[in-house]
Amino acid sequence: MALPKSGGLHWIDPTNIAIAAKLAGSKFLQDLSTISGSDLVGPSGTRQSLGLPLTYSVSLLTACGLYDNARISCDTPRIGFTFNPATDLKLDSTAAQGTLSTAYTNELHAYSVVSTFTAVAYILASILTVLSCIMIVLSRRFPRATLASRLTSWLASLLILAATIASIVTFVKLRDVFNNSFGDAGVRTTINARAFALSAAGTVASIAAFVLGWAPTRLA
Repeated sequence: MALPKSGGLHWIDPTNIAIAAKLAGSKFLQDLSTISGSDLVGPSGTRQSLGLPLTYSVSLLTACGLYDNARISCDTPRIGFTFNPATDLKLDSTAAQGTLSTAYTNELHAYSVVSTFTAVAYILASILTVLSCIMIVLSRRFPRATLASRLTSWLASLLILAATIASIVTFVKLRDVFNNSFGDAGVRTTINARAFALSAAGTVASIAAFVLGWAPTRLA
């Protein structure tokens, strides 16, 4: 079993993760380990020791992990969901804790804000699209409903366009900063181009529908 190819915006691969234990920098514990013959520092962080899945699929509302036994586990979908490597990849239990760059911290915050905005924008655009369709039906009896239909269609197009541009720019930046921060530790992330292509196609279709909806009036 595999995660759906269009099911996320980011794909995170922790297969080769290798990070020193949280106390690996303690010379005192290293000396005690040598004297006692016991590992007092702790093992290095690997995918298996940290209990991480084979891969993560991160979307706007949730993240899903594919584990060795073909089990897929997903977080509860919610608006405002963000993927935080410090907790989701359990980096806080390794020597990576507190070593994240300011650029990464800032980009993670921007991702959190844009992720929430994009999710809300898509939901509102869907509601407005439904309202636009209802207004089209009502316009057969109430001609003035045509204007309401066009206005809701315009708002839906505007929201989808803004959300698509914001998400593409932010997620690409996050990918680059993520790979710069964790690439040496064996964690890589890639953009799911198919998901962004579908989003862009939806934006084009929404704008085209709006333009075509106004065309008859201008031609009349």
